[in-house]
This record gives sequence, C-alpha cells and structure tokens, in this order.
Amino acid sequence: ANTERYTSFYRLGSGMQYIKDKNGNVTWISEAYSYLTGGTVGAPSSSDYIISSWPGNVFDPINGPLSSYGAPGDSGSPLFAYDSWQEKWVIVGVLSTWTGENGTNSRWAVIPLDFIERTLTEDNDVSVTFNSSLSEPLLWSFDQSSGTGSLAQASISYKMHGQKGDDLNAGKNVVFSGNGGQIDIRNDVSQGAG
Repeated sequence: ANTERYTSFYRLGSGMQYIKDKNGNVTWISEAYSYLTGGTVGAPSSSDYIISSWPGNVFDPINGPLSSYGAPGDSGSPLFAYDSWQEKWVIVGVLSTWTGENGTNSRWAVIPLDFIERTLTEDNDVSVTFNSSLSEPLLWSFDQSSGTGSLAQASISYKMHGQKGDDLNAGKNVVFSGNGGQIDIRNDVSQGAG
C-alpha cells in the first residue's frame, strides 16, 4: 500500500464474533449478524485486484489500536483507507477470504472506481431538494402499475422510479436535501431495492 497517501485502514462488518487472547486462544461469542463491528487493519500489500493484510495478529502493533479480523458473515464488507491527498475515507475493497478462526490473514477484492461510479449513477434518481422558503409541503405520489412517481413542491417537480411488477431492481435511490420540511405521501410507495 502507498502508506504516504493511504495513512490508515479500517474495516467494518457483522460476521461471526470471536475474542482472541494474548496466547492466541480463540473464544466464540456469537453467530454472524448479531453485532456490527469494525476496527483497524495494518497497511496491506496488494497484487492486481487483491489486497492482503494480517489483522488476525490482534496484538501486533502494526495492526493499530483495535485490530479487527473478518470472519464468516463479513464477506463483501468494506475496507476503507484514509486518503491523505483527498482528505477523506475511501473504500478500497470488500472482504473476500479469511484463513479460519485461528488464522490471521484477510484478503479483500479491489473494487474498480469506474464500477462504483457507474453503479451509483445507475442506481440514483435525481436529488430532491426541499425549499424551506416555500410554504407548501413536498407531495409524493406513486403509480404502482408504471413503477414511477413524482415529488413536487409548488412548481418544482422531480421524477422517481420505484418497484415495477416483480422487478425489485427497477427502483432507484431517492436522496433528499434541504432544511426541515414536510413530505405528504399521497399513496403507497414501493421503492423495491431503491
């Protein structure tokens, strides 16, 4: 890893829970999806589209103050890096493998940036802005047969896409911005996976 640019690494997940003591003894705590967890990861190495680190060495200072090792149920969970050039956290991969409850190595699949940007563009409808200077609420109506709807405030209108038939993926994310406000939902809205 370029540790001058990426200065810290942090993972999140909700996989199986274990505790490891200083002697390497592992105690099982719970099945996956019982707790949300996260922690630091030592600077990983990379090869093509795989990032690898040894966060299972929980007492090794290289892994930071709160080392976190992925387990079953954590697959697909993100690994973030702090990008000192952009001054923000960025996703660099998703957990793909571990080396067992007594293991130490984790591997993350690198997600190509163009894929993330394309997916976000495809999955989002236009951002809806509530104008607090207007007295009218935002009116949200949805036509289940067409899978489309609108959000309107005074003369400003936004189109949205929800579930259409059995296609849960027809829905798009609706992002709201503005301060305060009231949304009047005129009929049932099914977002599907949006």
